[in-house]
Amino acid sequence: MARLARADLQSLINVLGVALSALDEEMFPSNVLVALRSLVEYDVAIFLTIDATSNRIWSWAQEPSHLVFPHMEHLFQGHLADHPLLLHCIRTGSGTVVRMSDFLSPAQFRAHPIYRDFYARLGMRHQLGFGIAQQPSLVAWTEMLRADRDFTERDRAVVQAMLPHLRLQWQWSRSVAALSERGSLLNQAAQHLRVGLVAVDAERRVHYVSQRAGELLTAYLDTEQEVRGRLPQALDEWIARERIVESGPIRSGPEPFIIARDGSELWCRVVAGRTRWLITLEEQSLPSRRTSLEDFGLTRREAEVVQVLVTGMSNGDIATILKMSERTVGKHLEHIYAKLGVSGRAAVMARALGLLRHK
Repeated sequence: MARLARADLQSLINVLGVALSALDEEMFPSNVLVALRSLVEYDVAIFLTIDATSNRIWSWAQEPSHLVFPHMEHLFQGHLADHPLLLHCIRTGSGTVVRMSDFLSPAQFRAHPIYRDFYARLGMRHQLGFGIAQQPSLVAWTEMLRADRDFTERDRAVVQAMLPHLRLQWQWSRSVAALSERGSLLNQAAQHLRVGLVAVDAERRVHYVSQRAGELLTAYLDTEQEVRGRLPQALDEWIARERIVESGPIRSGPEPFIIARDGSELWCRVVAGRTRWLITLEEQSLPSRRTSLEDFGLTRREAEVVQVLVTGMSNGDIATILKMSERTVGKHLEHIYAKLGVSGRAAVMARALGLLRHK
């Protein structure tokens, strides 16, 4: 392989430092094609991802974008199974940069179906191709095309030197895209369920606040500005006091932190992860439920017990939240079973929710 001159190495460093800096999966193909053009001249370049299972093209990017002809992608897709360079990449798993002239003479290439159906329509006679990613279900393939002169060993060497960085960038961009998608789905689900989410680390620094969480924190804690960096004081002091998030052993808080306001309550709970902890914020309209339950023969205190019970709390949790003994909770439950005509906690939950739904 040809040795690169100092100027080539400097150009390569500049390209890697600027053109490939964005971790954006959608922009990655165009970034790659622009970066390649600054290092190796080409007339046309193509970046595509292929579903290796069905042998179909998932995505297609091209530079320049205006050089097209009817059914261009469809025709290329029809030759995925007999494309000499792509077949070499898939069959061998080789990470090398290859030219069409490495495999076929000019006459052989002109007689090849892919030349007649695809390359001849673009007026391109020379190709330099390489795989950026090859997985069981996905292949990311790039090739540069020229009309009049073949690619040189210097061209091959420059792209080969760039290739490990392109592959790493591709992995990063896909990881970022996957995390972004998961975060978006989580946020959409939380919005649908009307639950707010706040992610913090072991130092109680805030890394994420969902839209619903921002709305709830503003309403209940009078945070007039967006939560940035740290939790509102009340939540921060609760976590510090309960030692819910700590740099050593980690545990989830067994009891929610409840903030009351104008006939409703904000219930805050912590779900522990390995390096991040999720605070869930859920608004409860307790008084309206208690009043409704009282209409069915329960006392105010019994209605409060049912309201907490339907959230899945144990007798001990109910006792702590309502500031009564666990024995008193048990007595209330006996009265509740009798008044609602049920014999267990699950039946109470179903009965209570049914009463409220049909009131």
